[in-house]
Amino acid sequence: MDKETQQAVDKARDLATRISNRRGAKMDDLIKTLKQDEGLKLTKVAKTDRFKAKMLDIEAQGVHEREALQNWANAARRAILQVA
Repeated sequence: MDKETQQAVDKARDLATRISNRRGAKMDDLIKTLKQDEGLKLTKVAKTDRFKAKMLDIEAQGVHEREALQNWANAARRAILQVA
């Protein structure tokens, strides 16, 4: 694995861990931080009433923003396993 790929894997792993360790109001604070610092995009998907979370070219959906972000963390872990 080259250095750039390893850095991307490390960043995704760190973000997934941070997300998984947050609950409740702390999750709302983390969402704000990730939007500002890490480029998190949370958008409502047309016609489905679901939300999509996108960061580091990884996407996931959920019925609300928190679930979409938690699903993003799970998707990031799966992506890491495929690379490693």
